[in-house]
Amino acid sequence: MSVSIVLCTANRPRDLALTLDALGRLPLPRELSAELVVVDNGGAGEAERVLAEHRPGALPARVVAEPRRGLSRARNRGIAESRGRVVVFIDDDVRPEEGWLGGMAAPILSGAAHAVAGAVRLAPHLVRPWMTDRHRAWLASTERLDFTDVRNLIGANMAVAREVFDRVPGFDPELGAGALGFGEETLFARQLLDAGFRLTGAPGAIVEHHFDPSRLTRGSWLESARKRGEKAAYIAHHWEGRGDDGAAFGRWLASARLLYGRARRPADVFREDGCAEWEMLLVRDLHYRRALAAMRAAPRKYRPARSHGAEAAAV
Repeated sequence: MSVSIVLCTANRPRDLALTLDALGRLPLPRELSAELVVVDNGGAGEAERVLAEHRPGALPARVVAEPRRGLSRARNRGIAESRGRVVVFIDDDVRPEEGWLGGMAAPILSGAAHAVAGAVRLAPHLVRPWMTDRHRAWLASTERLDFTDVRNLIGANMAVAREVFDRVPGFDPELGAGALGFGEETLFARQLLDAGFRLTGAPGAIVEHHFDPSRLTRGSWLESARKRGEKAAYIAHHWEGRGDDGAAFGRWLASARLLYGRARRPADVFREDGCAEWEMLLVRDLHYRRALAAMRAAPRKYRPARSHGAEAAAV
């Protein structure tokens, strides 16, 4: 088997159906033998029904269940259940475009790289005039990603050589959706680089992201900022070996800056659609500092980065 597509889903049957339909419309490259592994992380068994009604063309497909909630656990189950030399990960709310699968697999099958970052473009009807490139990046757009010097992976569209998992066992279950919300692919990419694996980009291998419009509300942006701060603190503590060092003044200052900003810009605070970038960043910083202080005494899961050598620590 050349390629395994791992598609993790959790109680989003409509999104899953549309993604399966999009996969079914893609012509499979003749030189590739491929399979689709749908990992049901919702527990309701809906994925079996959706797959039965939306078979993706000639692509062999099956459903496996991961009853423990969390996207990282679902991805790890997909790795264990798949057979391909290349494991390609996509989300259940993306629509791959023609040439996507070959573009994701080719750098790995040719030996040019061990992992590939594909391109993610936001669905046009979900783009808003007030969005900055940071807003779009927080919705998984790869427009800020340097495809010539890849240092990160985006979970909505990434590929990994199977041999990698012999040394970097998988995704940290404390990170990602269903846990801290984000960061599992960020930590994974750092583990790959630290272990000496090569990452590359495939800007022509595109998926279109059809996220839920509820993610555009101010409350959703602030929740995202909180989770991003907490995941950054997790990586800083466990992977980078940083300590809080009792920086209570830094936490007080971050809180004061947020309160001051909200007092000066009431129009930003009372909007419903969207969120000002300054507020997102200050909320992220505040929760980063709080989370780093909270885990000050927690045992570290990994040796500090740069000391791993060729051995990426197991999760």
